[in-house]
Amino acid sequence: MQIYERDTFFELTLLGRAGLTMLSILLAFVVVYIAFIFYKNGPRQSLSIGLGSRLITAATLLWLFLWLSPQAYYLYYQTIFDGLPWQIVIMTPPSISDLGDILLFQGRNSLAEHSKAVLGWILILGALIATRMRHTG
Repeated sequence: MQIYERDTFFELTLLGRAGLTMLSILLAFVVVYIAFIFYKNGPRQSLSIGLGSRLITAATLLWLFLWLSPQAYYLYYQTIFDGLPWQIVIMTPPSISDLGDILLFQGRNSLAEHSKAVLGWILILGALIATRMRHTG
């Protein structure tokens, strides 16, 4: 039995999976791009931020993604499934322990959960690389 064998991703059509993958890549790109802007420049050009601030930025961006992205995915599902009603699906924000569970791959065994973890680790790795680059000139 494969880890993702019963994942709902595979219940979509090939075109539905392609669209969901593209949406996920686009959302991840936007989050990583925002992170690197902060990692590189800080909130203002004249304010350089250290590793601690970069890690807080990474955690904050992941937290925002976990909290707000379900609405973007729901809007996508509205385009591919007839009859889905318009509704707000954003719930309460994730807790700090939710962030930890995601980063430690302790959540459900699904592509969505593991993709969130990978995004989190990319943000953290970006924070570490940006700090290293700043110190090496």
